[in-house]
Amino acid sequence: MAAGRRGLILSLAIMAGLMAVLLASRGWVQASGLWGVGMVEVVMVAALLASSWVWWRGLDEAAREAHKFAWWWGGSAALLVVGLLLIFVVKTRDVSRLPMPDGHTDAAAYVVAGALGVMLLEVVGYGLAWLGWWMHRR
Repeated sequence: MAAGRRGLILSLAIMAGLMAVLLASRGWVQASGLWGVGMVEVVMVAALLASSWVWWRGLDEAAREAHKFAWWWGGSAALLVVGLLLIFVVKTRDVSRLPMPDGHTDAAAYVVAGALGVMLLEVVGYGLAWLGWWMHRR
């Protein structure tokens, strides 16, 4: 039953995102407005949180421990790498050495690249720690 509810909630989140794209592309809603974007984000986050809650409650103890271990150690190791990169940037004060897509060099591009880099490194760290946890116990 939990898998069915999770699928329904995820489907609703995806449909909300697709509906927002469709309405914005047709000009029926102002996508650049803070309220329009904010409302779509609230619906999608609520649906994804509900889906995650249902998913988590359906896991057995071993799978829960694997995920907790992976987020703690994988995420912590990733933040260590991010911290080292931050120290490098602060000490050299030369952000021009960092690779940026399409040559964007404004402050917003660096903030977005940093946030995406942190998320990417944490997911990679999580994946490696999760894989290691299961390989060690099999």
